[in-house]
Amino acid sequence: MKTHELTRFGWTLNSRDGVTEQKNAEQGIAGSEAQFRTIFEQASDGILAANSKTKKFLFANSRMCEITGYPLNELLRLDVSSIHPKKDLPYVLGEFQKQLKGTITLAKDIPILRKDKHIIYCDVNSKPVQIDERHLLLGFFRDVTEQKKAEEKIRESEMQLRDLFNNANDLIQSVNKKGNFVYVNKKWSETLGYTREEANNMNFTQILRKDQIPHCLAIFNELKGGNPIERVETVFISKQGKEVFVEGNINARIQNKNFLETRGIFRDITERKKAEEEIKKRAEELEKLAKLAIGRELRMLELKKEVNSLLEDLGKKPLYKV
Repeated sequence: MKTHELTRFGWTLNSRDGVTEQKNAEQGIAGSEAQFRTIFEQASDGILAANSKTKKFLFANSRMCEITGYPLNELLRLDVSSIHPKKDLPYVLGEFQKQLKGTITLAKDIPILRKDKHIIYCDVNSKPVQIDERHLLLGFFRDVTEQKKAEEKIRESEMQLRDLFNNANDLIQSVNKKGNFVYVNKKWSETLGYTREEANNMNFTQILRKDQIPHCLAIFNELKGGNPIERVETVFISKQGKEVFVEGNINARIQNKNFLETRGIFRDITERKKAEEEIKKRAEELEKLAKLAIGRELRMLELKKEVNSLLEDLGKKPLYKV
């Protein structure tokens, strides 16, 4: 019998027994399975499949065993409720059902209760699949514990900084590139009489005394250009129309060479200004009195000279020593 080569697919077909094609196909499937198994085991994410009805685990990769701390034979005797803290089960099972229905695929910050009782957090990307007529939920688990800790530290730092700003004795404000307020602290609101909600709908020029607007706009443009301003003194007008004299520092927040906002910290110096004005007024008054006193002395001296002169004309002795 003659043998034909089917080189197009890399297969050899032996017309005498007709089994070579089948054997090559089986080898191809085995090779694909080996590749799949390699990918499955070497994946950086944990892979876990659960029965959609019983929630029992059916298969998992090595990374999933590392994440949970269970060896494979123990992990496959567990179900969904076994690897999550009891208090979080309602949330976890709710997300499980949403993923089964296809309303979501990603469940973020899912708490995982490891075998050693430590809790870690994973983002779980899951979708329903069917394998050998079994309905499963196939999940990919990415450990985000360290990322979550870092984010939590950032949030704590931001909260501490916000508390510090909010409880400061100075007026603190942030203004975006359009000149609109994006943040004011408690002292700012108390001093100027505007709520934070009102401030968020205002431009910074609305709280300035009119004669201060050109000067402050010039400062704002300097800051937008990246030039720092060390000290500023200006006059705010409160909601009730009261003048509030302030001094402070303003800097610009710039990211990737793009201007984002200005941040200003101001101290209310109204009382100091009043004291300075009072001192200035008193000084002016004293100066006037001094001038009057000097004028009187000079006039008295002139009068004494005139009296002495008259007495001399009369042949009498001078009355005053001048």
